[in-house]
Amino acid sequence: MTFDYIVEGKIFLNNSFQQCCIGIEDEKITSVKKILTCAKKKKFPKQVVLPAGIDIHVHFRDPGFPQKETFQTGSIAAAFGGIACVFDMPNTKPQTTNKVQILSKIEHANQKSVIDFGIYACISDENIAIIDSFFSLVPGFKIFLGSTTNSQIFSQKNLSALFKNLKNSSKPVLFHAEDSQCLIENKREESHIIDHNNARPCTCEAKAVQSILQHSPFPCPVHICHVSSIDALNLLLMKKDFVSFGSTPHHCLLNIDYKTKLHQSYFKVNPPLRPINHQTVLFNALKEGKIPILESDHAPHTLMEKSGNFSDSPSGISGVETMYPLFLFLAYQQIISFSEVISAVCERPAKLLNLSKGLIKEGYDADFVVVDVKKQMKISPEILHSKATHSPFEGFNALFPQHVYVRGHPVVEENVLIAKPGNGEHVINNESES
Repeated sequence: MTFDYIVEGKIFLNNSFQQCCIGIEDEKITSVKKILTCAKKKKFPKQVVLPAGIDIHVHFRDPGFPQKETFQTGSIAAAFGGIACVFDMPNTKPQTTNKVQILSKIEHANQKSVIDFGIYACISDENIAIIDSFFSLVPGFKIFLGSTTNSQIFSQKNLSALFKNLKNSSKPVLFHAEDSQCLIENKREESHIIDHNNARPCTCEAKAVQSILQHSPFPCPVHICHVSSIDALNLLLMKKDFVSFGSTPHHCLLNIDYKTKLHQSYFKVNPPLRPINHQTVLFNALKEGKIPILESDHAPHTLMEKSGNFSDSPSGISGVETMYPLFLFLAYQQIISFSEVISAVCERPAKLLNLSKGLIKEGYDADFVVVDVKKQMKISPEILHSKATHSPFEGFNALFPQHVYVRGHPVVEENVLIAKPGNGEHVINNESES
């Protein structure tokens, strides 16, 4: 058997670290064995080798908001955070609601991204009837049941029609689950993250989740994004065999009682941060494997926007670069297992979107990261690569990778960006037809 090169080191394989080799040829992992031979060998004797991450939930703001982020800056930030593939949400300008807009955004990202990517389509009340026209272009669909940054609200009365149109689809429908009417009823003046929690209470999330569960046929390809509350979690755990859901680092690690000198707006996000009891339950559920997916909901805004009056500040937290490193550090500290981190960041996201990624396994894309567990770093604006370097996780410890490979190609080597814009490939699952 011939290889382009082999990787030798302490590799995460079958839920444990094993001294072995990975054989790579034509962008794929073609062999994983104790001993492999090849003229070209990459040895990592003092580091660990893990699958690269997949972030199913980013907002790269491109096209339309280049002052906040672009596909180039967002994908570079993702790469330095050990992410090999991202899936971008549709609330850009223009929004990806039809074939022309989707094709334009794919071409735009093809020219800029340094890592692999997918583009979701937005489903609105207006385009349910034309889903067939862009079905083959996207890996999944996004629906906003409640208002958030530059979004189109979908009426819950149309959920049955939506699922009827997608009844033969294996592509997931991802939901921002906050009940629109509930948000209107609870709207108020806000000057603090506690006010923001009260303006978008847990009941709004639970109402939306309940409506989705009532309307969607089981089993069905549904994913509830950024679960933030015990209320929603309990509803979903009762249906965990039929529906996918995820939470974020900020909902699992931060809360409205968190003491910090950082600006309150840094913590403003939809759905909001919750009281500490919700955060604790979410983190423990993730730790125990009850929350299947960790997603960043990377939603950058400019420093000026996030440093002004709280009520005027837009909601959103940057996180694509810090998600995997934060949890790798927690795994190294034995607060959560490496197995669960890799399942939530790599394996289960790939399964949801039917990708040959997320595992170090024969036949899969050669996406992997190399991490020196002794090189822990504190998160600070100076080390981040997004346009929005301000982070609510400033001061948190993290383990960033020193090397990142996507389909066997080096993207980051020795903490230096190697890949050029356009290195990333458009990823899609065309397994089924609508």
